[in-house]
Amino acid sequence: MWDAKRRVLKIKSLKHGIIQDKRGNVMRAVFGIDVSKTSSEVAILVNSKKINGYTILNDAIGFNRLLGDLKTVHKPTYVQEEVYQHLRDLSRFYQNMTEDLVQTKNCLHKVLQVTFPELENLLSTPTGEQYWNLVMAFPCKEFILSLSQSNLCEIIRQSTSKRISEKRIAYLTDKLIKLAKQSLCAVKKTSPMLEEVRYYAQELLRLSERRQVVLNDMVALAQPLPEYDILRSIPDIAEITATSIIGELEDIRRFQSTNQINAFIGIDLRHYESGNFLAKEHITKRGNPYVRKILFKCIHNIASASHTNPCHIPDFYEKCITSLRITNFTITL
Repeated sequence: MWDAKRRVLKIKSLKHGIIQDKRGNVMRAVFGIDVSKTSSEVAILVNSKKINGYTILNDAIGFNRLLGDLKTVHKPTYVQEEVYQHLRDLSRFYQNMTEDLVQTKNCLHKVLQVTFPELENLLSTPTGEQYWNLVMAFPCKEFILSLSQSNLCEIIRQSTSKRISEKRIAYLTDKLIKLAKQSLCAVKKTSPMLEEVRYYAQELLRLSERRQVVLNDMVALAQPLPEYDILRSIPDIAEITATSIIGELEDIRRFQSTNQINAFIGIDLRHYESGNFLAKEHITKRGNPYVRKILFKCIHNIASASHTNPCHIPDFYEKCITSLRITNFTITL
């Protein structure tokens, strides 16, 4: 009977009632076998963790049951904390709202080219709370030319929640009047397109405020985690990037090796050869596209910031290029 069992199990010490079976990185063990009695109190352990325990008869039926249980038990699955799942959901929510912001900005730009295109030149960048409030107040030039300069100054003062100097208000008022006089509006003051302009501007304000709330929730969840401080210590990784990386990778301790992390991200290399033909290696891109995009932008930002804020990551990157003499696109960090 035992000759058949040894094909599946390696008996370490029957005297001590121990049976071990190692397959890969998983060690299965059974403790408590006592052949001097009619039954045994056995316990099945996987990598030193108890999985099951019961009583078996020391006969063919009992050992067959034990063999069947050993074939079904596997390495315990790593269970991560719930906070990582919440971070992942918030990260996806944040990215979806970012996409909505970009799409709404494009819609606003398109319709503003018909009503008041010169308004985009008022501020250094046509985005933000102040710009969108001004767009809602002045969707076309008639709303500017019909108001007095004092009223324009008051509207500009109320357009931002930040402190703004009187000199800045006077500068924006003069520039706004100048842009209105230069503009040639393609629609009338009663056109429905003006309401469309206000709608997009108001939607951008709402999305921006809601996205900031989600970011604050992500930071509050990520700050107690040990990996948050490690990521924030890397130059050019701010709150958004750090929380997004943790949210997409989740608990990195569940991976057994760096190769598993590379496969999860989708940056593991694809190798193909046939006879004398050796294909050029490319990354598989089969993993998580969100974290791959985040890390791609993150590495480029770190490399750009290395001129003023050096760290070991761009140094390692340059070392790979110099030593291997290959292009930047074939290096996976």
